[in-house]
Amino acid sequence: HRHDFYFTATGSSGSFLDFIVNSVVDDVQLCSYHKEKHQLVMKEDWMYQALGASEIAQKQQKLLDLEKNFQWAFKNLIKNEAKSGKNHTLQVFVNCEVDKDILVSSHFQFALDGEDFCQMDEQPEHWIAMKPEAQHFKFLWDSAFWKRRVRHYIQEDCIDG
Repeated sequence: HRHDFYFTATGSSGSFLDFIVNSVVDDVQLCSYHKEKHQLVMKEDWMYQALGASEIAQKQQKLLDLEKNFQWAFKNLIKNEAKSGKNHTLQVFVNCEVDKDILVSSHFQFALDGEDFCQMDEQPEHWIAMKPEAQHFKFLWDSAFWKRRVRHYIQEDCIDG
């Protein structure tokens, strides 16, 4: 099975305008989250019963926390343009392919304003800067903290999620 996550955020270093998340398994959309309502919405009614209120609340809280991480990213990724007030779009694509609960492959890719920024290759702890500006964040990607976050995310949200 293949599990894809699409994260899209828009804003400037001074304002966070929008944040949308879509979760897709084997090309079928499961759920979405939108900043406006702060609510995880399942695409089929039966999914609410299958997951239960507690699991949905837990996933919703993770998305609220993730929204804060995206706000931080806007403040720090585009801080040099704080005076311009220009809006930007940050997109993150994450996927994993699983066969019988065994991870076959995983992929993280970031884009800023529609242009590839950085990506993780097949080795989960090797990042590639796709724009010169991305090199400034290499220290973060190579940190033990970030490597743990990526491993945790792949296990908790992509494989088990």
